[in-house]
Amino acid sequence: MNLKSSLIALWVVIIWGSNFPVIKLGIEELSPFAFLTLRFFITGLIFLPFMKWPGWLVVRDLFIIGFLIGILHQGLMFYGLQFTGAGTMSILLQSQVIIATLIGWLFFKEQIGWRTTIGILLGFSGIVVLMGGFHASTEIKGYALGILSALFIALAYIRMRRLRDMHSPTFIALINITVAPIMLIMSLAYDCGSWIETLPQADLSVLAGTLAYQVFAISLGHMLWQKLLEKHPVSQVIPWCLLIPVFGVMGGILMLDETFTWNILVGGMMTLAGVGIVMVRRIQKNVVVDPESVD
Repeated sequence: MNLKSSLIALWVVIIWGSNFPVIKLGIEELSPFAFLTLRFFITGLIFLPFMKWPGWLVVRDLFIIGFLIGILHQGLMFYGLQFTGAGTMSILLQSQVIIATLIGWLFFKEQIGWRTTIGILLGFSGIVVLMGGFHASTEIKGYALGILSALFIALAYIRMRRLRDMHSPTFIALINITVAPIMLIMSLAYDCGSWIETLPQADLSVLAGTLAYQVFAISLGHMLWQKLLEKHPVSQVIPWCLLIPVFGVMGGILMLDETFTWNILVGGMMTLAGVGIVMVRRIQKNVVVDPESVD
């Protein structure tokens, strides 16, 4: 990769890593599902005029992918961020690469060698260290939701293998607009409609800023990432994703005054080392690995 592409890749992972503390700021003003409802509707409506009709079969696939990404992955992640730190969540979600590998082994008869096995064990050991061992803690709910969120984004990426040369505005518009009504129903059930009354009491400048970040910055990051994957080998682009938790942890410290502990340092390094080993082995085997954030 040349200097320009490297700077673009770095900029994208900074955007994605910083997204975790931005989300925490947003859900302090509005409940997670209500925040997602607004985000999905706004993003879908903004990108709708730029989409190209892909056909009903693709729309069906996008609805399934959107349900996995929007309702299950993002719903669990946003909800889980109420119980754990932004930096911790950014590390937990990297386990999606390991989970995707295990799914391929269990259901698609993909072979796992000894190097990949070491990476998987190292990655999950890092998560245990991150959690402070097997002892229950006040954050255990957040950890569980984070790992479940990683599971569903891994399933979404496996499903996305069927899509080829997808038009980015079309992908963003349809993913968001199709799941927005479902998230609206979930938010009304979760909050009993109270968020409609509490919305005027929120800090509108913070809420508008976090929503704008979600709608524009994250979408821009997705489109830039697609361009990088079109121009450069996967082996040169995907490893940049390992920097996402670095900026997630830094953002949590700078924006939210989160505490940087030895558990986060050691557990995070072990998890990222394990993910890195698995990622490299999958790339070497020409298995699709795309742990990007479409959040």
